[in-house]
Amino acid sequence: MWDAVRGPLGLIGSAVVTVGYAATVRLLAPFPRVTLRLMPHWGRAVLWCMGVRLDVRGRVPDSTADTIWAAAHTSLLDTFAYPACLPALTVYVGKLELARIPLLAGSYRILGHLFVDRRGGRAAMQRFFDEVARVPRERPIFMHPEGTRSYSDRIAPLHRGCARIVSRTGRTVVPIASQGGEALWTAGRHWPARGMLRIAIGAPMVMRQDEDEQAFSDRLRAEMQALAEALRDRPARERLETRSPQGSPSRLGASGDWQEVFGNDGPNPTKLQRWRSEFETWLSQ
Repeated sequence: MWDAVRGPLGLIGSAVVTVGYAATVRLLAPFPRVTLRLMPHWGRAVLWCMGVRLDVRGRVPDSTADTIWAAAHTSLLDTFAYPACLPALTVYVGKLELARIPLLAGSYRILGHLFVDRRGGRAAMQRFFDEVARVPRERPIFMHPEGTRSYSDRIAPLHRGCARIVSRTGRTVVPIASQGGEALWTAGRHWPARGMLRIAIGAPMVMRQDEDEQAFSDRLRAEMQALAEALRDRPARERLETRSPQGSPSRLGASGDWQEVFGNDGPNPTKLQRWRSEFETWLSQ
């Protein structure tokens, strides 16, 4: 019974968390730095509601100023997983189609995130580059250089927008890949299966003096592909210890097994209380 209702309940829970966070952003609009600090907790809470555990390999650099996170995009779960493990001040670049969602669009802009019009031609891209140039240097920028979801662990040829930003701003690029989300939330499913999603954070990259934008894009793609292949050898639903964004162990998920907590005959109060305590500890990190 619980297996049948877990998915819908998780989806409803994640929607409640998301709407609540968006409403909080609007309510505290004069204080965006406060609500920005909540963004990693929002991502973790949504993943928890969906029964998805997060394992992060590699480490976030000590200083993320002047950084661009160049991330592969293989699953809808990436939308929550990347914010869950990256610094709160990150500026996210989203496609313009997301601006049609009223509550999301308003909150997105309040937090300083950017929309890119992929079909608007040169004028739209120039406006986007101008907006990027105005992003404070202390705030890292997150984008998907592939431009869209790849639906596999093979990195598609990258658009040159990321390389152009690097050539204009001198920012450092950190490649990132994810694995497991596409297996947990396949096409046709209304909600994801319970399991593990893994993220690999690579070493920082800088554009060399002898590189043009295309050469840098090719090198970045090769680094992203290497990270994706390193993750591919690990089973998507293997039960492993979850790690926090800084790499320290987190027990969320260690006892967070729905079958263990709820069983076939209903909730187990003792284990449910322990699970709730672990979740509250995790959110306070």
